[in-house]
Order: sequence, then structure tokens, then C-alpha cells
Amino acid sequence: MEKKLNRVRQVCRAWHRDLGYFLIGACIIYGLSGMALSLRRYNVNFLCVKESFTTTFPPALSAEALPTEWRNSEDDLPGLREVKPATQGYELVLRSGTAHYNTQTGSVTGSFYTPTKFLTLLHRLHFNREGTFKIMGILFGFALLFLAVSGAIIVAGKKSFMRRGLWFMLGGIALVVLLALITF
Repeated sequence: MEKKLNRVRQVCRAWHRDLGYFLIGACIIYGLSGMALSLRRYNVNFLCVKESFTTTFPPALSAEALPTEWRNSEDDLPGLREVKPATQGYELVLRSGTAHYNTQTGSVTGSFYTPTKFLTLLHRLHFNREGTFKIMGILFGFALLFLAVSGAIIVAGKKSFMRRGLWFMLGGIALVVLLALITF
């Protein structure tokens, strides 16, 4: 029995090592794209391109009429989130920037940030919404599950999974559950 278990450990160790080496590149890409997605809520404008715009609306629009005029504009304007009163008009809070509407002249000037092509690519890679990216995400998930299980099998002795590893695994599960409870 012990001989068979040692043989299983040897095979798992070899597969674990080789698959681990193979997945280093994928882990780097998924790690970068995960960090990029996590950081998008914060001010990461160095990863974005600032674009300025100017347009004109009819003068003296009210705060209630301004969003309708914004949506109906023929210009390619970013998403409008909120209209706030300001001196000589309104401050417009955009999806990724700000603008100012002058009620006397009707002019709107502002700027917003758009993600670079590299950041957009990282987002697409991480979301796995279509085709090969979805297949890669599923295969990557299976590979990570294999690495977790084989890693638990290959270590024997006092530091084996059933003696020491089980507590670390439970700690990892508890940390994720705790963070999920705090977040939601």
C-alpha cells in the first residue's frame, strides 16, 4: 500500500511541477488583469488616456432638462451620472470625468478618461465573456484545482496535508469567507 502511495506521490509531483511551470505565464496575465479590474474603482488615470470635449446646448437649461439634452446629443459624450449646481451653471459628474455647463452661454466643456488598449485587453482577458477566453478560463480553473489537490498529495510526513496543510487550507477558506461577509 505504501509503495503505491509513494508512486502516486511521484506522479503527482512530476505533473504538479510541469503544470506549475506551464501556468506561470497564465498566472502572470490573470494576476495583472485581476489587479487592473480591482484598481479601476480607484484613480488609476496613468492607465488611461484623458480626452477633452466641448459642445453646446441651449442656454438656461434646468438640472432636470440637462440629462435629457445630454442623452439626445448627437456628439459622442460619456455617460452622465449626476448634475450638481455650481457657479454660473452646473457641474456634470460623468462616468469617468467631469464637465461644466454654463447656463448663460450653453457651452459645455469637460474631460474624461478612457482606458488604454492594454488595459482594455486585460479586462477582456479576465472577464472571459467570449470564445477562446472562456475556454481558457475553464481550463485554467481545472488546472488550479489539480495543483491544489496534487499539492496536498505530494507532501508526506510531519508537514503533510492531513497534519499541517489542513489548518492552512481552513485558514484560507476562512479568510475568503470573512472578506466576502465584510464586503457584502
